[in-house]
Amino acid sequence: MIRRFKIAKILILTVYFVLILIHFFIKDHFYVTGIVFYAFPLLGLIGIGILLVIFFINDERIFEFLTLLTFILSIYWWYHSFHFEPKIIEPDNKQTVLFWNIAKQKDRPLSIISKHVNTENPEFISLVEANYISDSIFKIYQDEFKNYNLIQLEGDMIFGSKAPITNVFYEGVNDDYVLNHISISSGDNAVEILMVDLYGSPLHNKKTPFEIIYDYLNNNRIDFILGDFNTPFESIYFKKFESDFQSFRGLNTGLTYTWPRGLPLYELDQIWISKKYQALKLQKLNYSVSDHSLLIGCFSLKIDQQN
Repeated sequence: MIRRFKIAKILILTVYFVLILIHFFIKDHFYVTGIVFYAFPLLGLIGIGILLVIFFINDERIFEFLTLLTFILSIYWWYHSFHFEPKIIEPDNKQTVLFWNIAKQKDRPLSIISKHVNTENPEFISLVEANYISDSIFKIYQDEFKNYNLIQLEGDMIFGSKAPITNVFYEGVNDDYVLNHISISSGDNAVEILMVDLYGSPLHNKKTPFEIIYDYLNNNRIDFILGDFNTPFESIYFKKFESDFQSFRGLNTGLTYTWPRGLPLYELDQIWISKKYQALKLQKLNYSVSDHSLLIGCFSLKIDQQN
């Protein structure tokens, strides 16, 4: 009986250390490890660590080790997850973009979006999971945002721009991914925006949709990537974005997580911007009508790109 108990303790600790190894090093390099990586965010691992500390309270060496490990993981989580808004001098040419997963709501998000449109005056409005926006409800949105060219897109998306929209290209597969490439005429330049919504199941292999995104970025000039990737920011798949794009991550005050509302577990909703722009700051706002954070990114064109 004692021997079985010892074996059980060894197995429990081994599994826990494997989970930590996957989270920090292996990540979603492989399909199977990806499922584990998505299912056990760092805060979850800290919670498991606290339970193990209690479970091994009578084993002094293991208790002390797990207590130290849990403390280190907690400090790491806080350091990498909580940010103070950067102190910046906002340039005169600053602009904003609004992105929100409205979680299949109808007109409930409208007053919230309208409030931020009036205060932030974004250049672009980008909404995903707008599944239940009927023609009559969409007309209400159009009436509310008369200063915007507002269009419904395939894949249950809505996009609005102050400047004229010149072209839209859709690519998608049900229960896999949705891409909408929107071209906007802005003065003498065209602004290219890629809206993304990936299927949310943790069992869903993200490799294929991300390879499609990589291929699309290689063959098309894109200035903004706005998406609910249903993939943690720590995933290996975002590394390839870093060569040509800058993330707004860390430019907000508070925790970086965007889902679910009220629990700092995953950073699924993201804004990436071409390096010809400068990302300045990010607002992450939570409302009861959606389990996703509303994102408002502030940016400007870099000085060397203005002429």
